[in-house]
Amino acid sequence: KDGKVEGIYQTLPFRLGGEPIEDHGDCLIIPGMTDLHIHAPQYTFRGTGMDLELLEWLETNTFPEEAKYKDVLYANEAYAKFAKNLKHSSTTRACVFGTIHRRSTLVLMDHLERSGLVTMVGKVNMDRNSPDELREGTQESAEETVEWMKDVQHKKYKNTLTSGVDLTCEDGVDCRNYGGLDGIDEAKQLLADMMEVPKDNVIIFGNSSLNVMYDTVARAMTHGIMGSTPDRKSVV
Repeated sequence: KDGKVEGIYQTLPFRLGGEPIEDHGDCLIIPGMTDLHIHAPQYTFRGTGMDLELLEWLETNTFPEEAKYKDVLYANEAYAKFAKNLKHSSTTRACVFGTIHRRSTLVLMDHLERSGLVTMVGKVNMDRNSPDELREGTQESAEETVEWMKDVQHKKYKNTLTSGVDLTCEDGVDCRNYGGLDGIDEAKQLLADMMEVPKDNVIIFGNSSLNVMYDTVARAMTHGIMGSTPDRKSVV
């Protein structure tokens, strides 16, 4: 009732007789984790290079690995392992990033669709601050993205949430950025549904999660978290 389990019964109470019933057979109904930011092509080198600064880490690990996903056969093998291991983890819903490669991103979506997980998958677009093999011109990027969206609509995925071709939200805000100070309403509602919290509890910052993480850590250092002693005042 109202999104919460009201009770567990061996037989259905009379007062609930008019409620719709769905038989899940031998399936288990269990809680699951929601991963709101995961890069599938980075799974192959997870947990490595933690001693590197971000840009050095990208140039040493991320860019060389993501360039391999131009090869659809390589992408198929790597994404199959990613989807299998994600399915066997506690994660049941996820927002997943692919690479700039359209066909390989579709392969990722195919594997996640077959896994039964509820996922939102996106093709990555990069036109700067990356090697030539991972960079698209603006026009090329736009055309590839539109073709990717057409492919997605044709496949009619059941468990993969995807964007439509229209890049504006209901109030006309351009969805290619994050909208107002606290984010686009539709994006907030999407994440609220995934995390099972009210939409008003969700804030979507700028277009860089790294900035959000930095600001969070910096504020913890100077002001503390929920009344705790700021790190800068802690005795080590």
